[in-house]
Amino acid sequence: MQKVLRKRLLRDLRTNFRRYLALTFLIVLCMYIIISMIAAAETVLTGTERKKALNMVQDGSFSVFLPLTDSEIAELEEDGNTIEPEFSTDIPMNDGSTLRMMKNRQKIDIIQLEDGRQAENFGELVIERRYSEEHDLHVNDVISIAGMNFTICGIGTVPDYDFCVAKASDTSAEGSNFGLMFVTPEQYEKIRSDTVQKAEDYTYAYRLGDCTHEELKSIIKDFDFDYTEVNDKYFRETIDEVLQDKEDFQDGIQELYDGTKELSDGMKELDDNSDTLNFVADKLMKVYLDEAHTELLHQGINETVTEENYTQLLENAGLSEMRETLDTIKEFKDGIHDYTDGVNSAYIGSDELHDGVRELKNETDKRLDDLFTFDLDNLTAFTKASDNPRI
Repeated sequence: MQKVLRKRLLRDLRTNFRRYLALTFLIVLCMYIIISMIAAAETVLTGTERKKALNMVQDGSFSVFLPLTDSEIAELEEDGNTIEPEFSTDIPMNDGSTLRMMKNRQKIDIIQLEDGRQAENFGELVIERRYSEEHDLHVNDVISIAGMNFTICGIGTVPDYDFCVAKASDTSAEGSNFGLMFVTPEQYEKIRSDTVQKAEDYTYAYRLGDCTHEELKSIIKDFDFDYTEVNDKYFRETIDEVLQDKEDFQDGIQELYDGTKELSDGMKELDDNSDTLNFVADKLMKVYLDEAHTELLHQGINETVTEENYTQLLENAGLSEMRETLDTIKEFKDGIHDYTDGVNSAYIGSDELHDGVRELKNETDKRLDDLFTFDLDNLTAFTKASDNPRI
């Protein structure tokens, strides 16, 4: 049986030799491709890590409204972290493109020169490689920037702008429209002081020591921050709008308070005169009652005339006109009393209203202080390198 199988196997191999040879070749080729890809990936990863270590690629970056103080930077570096300012200013070029000016890097995101050297003197700069290619710029070429002539002393790239875009949200890198330039710290400050440039972007790169990203972020957020020193236009507009809302609300409450006080004072003045009005009205009524009593005496009727009985007495005595006069005087007196009672009630109500508005004003002032207390920190952005599309 085994002999039969061996003969059949040999016969099958001879018959389908080319098919098995092709299959063997495909298996070997696939194994070669897989092994090559693994080796290439390992090479890329190793090269990337080597370049990362060589260029001191950042672990992340953060931006702030106001530059950190030396003591704040020292506090951030206490756990072995490395912090380097990467401030920048965008400078518009005559051709419509933009160059983002930065200082030479010292500790993080070191410039990888492809030609030339770092800027060392006034009037020198290193320009980003893609921008130089798009604008046909080379080492030793002279370029005019912000009204000054600069000699290109180097061409290179930086790891934090490997995908060189102006905004992290940009989807494509256009070297013809945007690039980087690096100058000495002294040159950077001179350009900013001697020319009119846009607001400076305060970005810091960091490399972690014995600290996590979140711990570093928490330390930054805890730093003291005076928002009134911020010059950012949109930030100031937002704060000013909120403060204006607070001021408008306070003004409205104050106007209400002043109005109720004025009302209460006016009603008090009227109420203070109520006794005089009542006295005059009562006195007038008494005078006419006395006059009616005198008329009745002339007719031989000796009876005291009061508000309650004058109507009957005068009608019986045929003194209708005097009774009508007394009706008018009584109506006037009763009206005065009703008026003064109303004034008194209004005064009490206005005084209570004023007290209520005073309490509202006091409570509102407290609540407004709590409501419009700005719990702001200096941090505007915090980005890990793994989340940075430029790297």
